[in-house]
Amino acid sequence: VPRIRAAALQRLSRETSLLEAEKALISRIVAERDPELRVAAIEGLDRPSAPGALGALLEASKDADPGVRASAAMALAEAGGSEARARIDVLMRSDPDSQVRRKARKALRLLDRSRTGR
Repeated sequence: VPRIRAAALQRLSRETSLLEAEKALISRIVAERDPELRVAAIEGLDRPSAPGALGALLEASKDADPGVRASAAMALAEAGGSEARARIDVLMRSDPDSQVRRKARKALRLLDRSRTGR
């Protein structure tokens, strides 16, 4: 059932208006019980910088599930900004999961590239 719901979230992001899809996905990032579905909602965001997304992504970066935190780090890099950068830095330096720390390191590199245009 989680895979079906994840597919539905991804389909939602493709088939509804961008604004409606963003609102639905943002709400699922924080409200969904299944971590796999929280990841699908994060990855389904076309614009992580959309209104309301930053708060949801910052909250997701503190999730109990390392997969959710890693996905949030990458989406925060796409969102950009000083608050996103600060949170990614915390994940890179102190997250207990090595995969999350690796993803956060990659997210910081992407964020730096986007700032410098390289």
